[in-house]
Amino acid sequence: MLGAVELRTQDVTWRRSGEEVVILDLRSSEYLALNASGALLWERLAQGSAEPDALNAVLVERYGIDPRTAENDVQAFVELLRTHDLVVA
Repeated sequence: MLGAVELRTQDVTWRRSGEEVVILDLRSSEYLALNASGALLWERLAQGSAEPDALNAVLVERYGIDPRTAENDVQAFVELLRTHDLVVA
């Protein structure tokens, strides 16, 4: 089970571009583009740390998906952020 998720803010910059969010990690000089659902979750995390249940609820509310699908999507999203070292451990 995941605990609260918090974005790494040092050496990271991002912008919304249409329905996507584009992130630049200044440490690694890597870009990451997030689709609309990823952008929604990123923007929620940019407001402060969030529990996975809160992130799941954002997806359920916006897209009308079932809670289990939202949970799987959030877990995959957080794992992607961890892979790119964009969350605080």
